[in-house]
Amino acid sequence: MYIDKRLFTVIHCASMYWIFYIFLQLFVWNSQIREFFVRSHPVFHMGAGALSDVIWLPLSIALPIYLIILIRNIFAQLILREGISFIIVIVCAASIININFWFRIQFLLICLFVLFWAIHIYTSGRISLRFLFFSFAILGMILHYKAQLLPPLARTEPHKLSVMSFNFNTRSAYDDERTIQFIRYRIPDVVFLQELTMKEQAFILTRLGDFYPYFLSPAPRMGKNDVMILSRKKILYGDQIPLATTYDTPLHAVNHAVIQLEGQQVHLLNCHLHHAYKQLSAYLAAPDSLVLYEALLRAYNQQQEEASLLFEYASTLSGPIIIAGDFNDTPNGSIYALFNKKYQNAFAVAGWGLGTTFGEWSIQSVLPHFMRGIAFDIFRIDHLFFSNDFNIQRARVEKIAAFDHQPQIVQVTLEKGVTKP
Repeated sequence: MYIDKRLFTVIHCASMYWIFYIFLQLFVWNSQIREFFVRSHPVFHMGAGALSDVIWLPLSIALPIYLIILIRNIFAQLILREGISFIIVIVCAASIININFWFRIQFLLICLFVLFWAIHIYTSGRISLRFLFFSFAILGMILHYKAQLLPPLARTEPHKLSVMSFNFNTRSAYDDERTIQFIRYRIPDVVFLQELTMKEQAFILTRLGDFYPYFLSPAPRMGKNDVMILSRKKILYGDQIPLATTYDTPLHAVNHAVIQLEGQQVHLLNCHLHHAYKQLSAYLAAPDSLVLYEALLRAYNQQQEEASLLFEYASTLSGPIIIAGDFNDTPNGSIYALFNKKYQNAFAVAGWGLGTTFGEWSIQSVLPHFMRGIAFDIFRIDHLFFSNDFNIQRARVEKIAAFDHQPQIVQVTLEKGVTKP
């Protein structure tokens, strides 16, 4: 009797936990629900951005545990159930060391969970609450990540354009040279670069000029214009578009270049939107400070205004469009949602895995040396958006150790003579 009561308490607590977890998923992953409850409060929205690609971790750790419970309920043979459980434990223990690989095998674990739970329901004739609420949490993860959980399908059609986006913020001249070698080895047709100093721009043109005869460099008069486009295809038109918000400084600008592909003119927009995470860190350290909160609110609103101006400018252009850069916004944010309504996010369509591009360096900087190995990128804030004229074949985030951001490479084809709404 005592054991039955204890088991009931455990099941009840687990059910309550997963109910809370489901509400947390809705709040973090759905910007409309979040705005309904907290309006435009920057702390909640930015906090949700920090959790966007982290809250799946408790679910992923619980998944193999629930699998083993199902296996022990289904299989009567000791050798069979212990053997399958042992294999699951070994695979999970080996995979969790690499967070991106751990995410990628979630698809396999989810499929096994659905299979074994269906068998359990069939054999027992009932649906257990301890699995029901957990399955809803699994469903939330599937609905959020969608194609990112699935291995990419083999593409038979050769790509017509390869594109790279990379925030160039580096630690040293040695890192600058490593970046140059990284680009020279892959040689994408178009490279979007952000957060460049004038010295780095000159260095890039010197070292990559033989591969990229066409480029659009920043205009100093535009203020904080730290973006640059390199192209192996001729640039037919180039300009710098200021994002003049109601805030005086800093003034960000966008590269706008036009190239020709498959007989069509393709617009290239490269941005580095304002960020507010430094202000958020300062405010959280002193949450009673009105001055720090006003600075946070100002930075947050400036970023929102810049995104709106960029979106409005892109909407005036006709024909195929690629919008790339450091948006400083995660897939559960309002800026991402704005662009995702009209454009395809390359990694969401054709990427496999988390696709996170930022965070490891910053986390390592605050951890003791012996703990730095556990840090990993937790933010997907660097994006490549494509108009519906493109078929996105492949998108991947490549790892360069000890860099602030990670580069993303996308391969696409362009539908000839067709501009989709």
